[in-house]
Amino acid sequence: YCVDGRRVSAYEDRTSNGRPVLRDIFLSNRLFPRPHYISVGDRKIPPTMFEAGFFEASEGVGESDPARRPVYTEDLLLRLAGFRAETRLVSGRGIEEPWSPPPLFTRRSTLTLNQIEERLSVFSERVTQKLREWWRDPPGLSFEIRLPGNESRKEYMHRLNSYPIVWSITDPSGLPLQGTGVFWFLSFLFELLFVEDLQLPLLLLLDEPATPLHPGAQRMVAKLINSLSSRHQIIYSTHSPFMIDWNFPQRIRLFERDYESKRTRIDNSPYRPHPPVERIWDPLRSSIGVTLGDVAVIGEINFLVEGITDQILIVNVSSFFESFGRPHVDLSRVSIIPYGEEPALRHLVAMARARSTQIVVLSDRDSQGEKVRLYCGRESIPLLKVEDYTDRWEADSSIEDVIGTDEYIRFINDFYAGFTWFTPLDAGAKRAAMGNRSLGSHVESLFKTQFGEDFSKTGVSVFIADNLSRLSSQALGRFEGLFESFQSLIVP
Repeated sequence: YCVDGRRVSAYEDRTSNGRPVLRDIFLSNRLFPRPHYISVGDRKIPPTMFEAGFFEASEGVGESDPARRPVYTEDLLLRLAGFRAETRLVSGRGIEEPWSPPPLFTRRSTLTLNQIEERLSVFSERVTQKLREWWRDPPGLSFEIRLPGNESRKEYMHRLNSYPIVWSITDPSGLPLQGTGVFWFLSFLFELLFVEDLQLPLLLLLDEPATPLHPGAQRMVAKLINSLSSRHQIIYSTHSPFMIDWNFPQRIRLFERDYESKRTRIDNSPYRPHPPVERIWDPLRSSIGVTLGDVAVIGEINFLVEGITDQILIVNVSSFFESFGRPHVDLSRVSIIPYGEEPALRHLVAMARARSTQIVVLSDRDSQGEKVRLYCGRESIPLLKVEDYTDRWEADSSIEDVIGTDEYIRFINDFYAGFTWFTPLDAGAKRAAMGNRSLGSHVESLFKTQFGEDFSKTGVSVFIADNLSRLSSQALGRFEGLFESFQSLIVP
């Protein structure tokens, strides 16, 4: 092994039975974020009524690991509400059943009855706020966790330090909801609130989240997971097309199992067409059993762009702008969809219109773009022209021209610097040689003739998306103009 340029041994000692002992620097918790597994299954959905006793730490007993999740969700629920508590299912003589002293919290809580109810009320409001932010079917849900009974009954519970706890979810008319889907989502929110309270960057691992939910709710869970990614590294697996955030193609990996060889193939670019598949996204769609026309991609508002590079750059610049409060595309409402070619655009427009959703189209300035513009004009579809956001108004143009020639060539040089066959490109010379061709098509042709290699527009786009802080104010200003124009075409 090599650490900071020095050769080192990975092991520093052996145990009494001869097992090697790793040096501290090689321990996994020094190399990776703390992993946190999120699974909502058996005993992860709390019973709507359970019993609790509140305790405080004994003298000399330290805090338990704050990053360790309680085993049962009812314990997690009370921890999120600010309690140290022991819980049990309702059984036997009820709250009169004696409690065996828990191992850590052996002193009775000094909280008053009013303080207990206040904490439960504050937690109810916190969960209600999250439900109303992310759950739409139906909207306006309320969560309440409370102590049941009248005041004398509550005083009796308080003397025993044994409380029945009840919780419920109700719609705006006050009717309770009991569905498996909304219960799953509530338990999922508890897990996310736990992560939120830790205030640590974590590695969050989720195995097939949102399986009990209908497609629309699955879409919202995908957006919710995405909202956490600014602070945490998140990896989740899914078989559902509705759990795929199509707005971020560079994040998606396709795992395909060969049951004869017992090997798994990983496709890092499942959106890239390859023979015999001819259209973008078809490798992924064919694997999960959906087609171009499936509703997985159609959203409340749809921004239809020509290619994957448009999608990658627009989505990531938009997320970058959102963090600074600049004009951006609201990705919780907008699906940015690459159509690839004009016939596919017609199909997407037909699906979106059948669902009465809004559409805006972005077209390149080239022969394909002219077909798109004629079609949008005939169908009265709101249209944005990419050349309106470049500094090359008279030439063909694509999304790369929004970045600008000098900056795009600089990113190409940095991206390909490690390839032995590549020699840096001169931006001034390439600008003079482009003529009326778009920047993207010119570079593709250049790579073929000068290097005999295919140019990866997608790879460079992902590289730019990972280094947006290096874009000039002029390039960012052009994207900002594009986003402002998009917003002006959307009906609130």
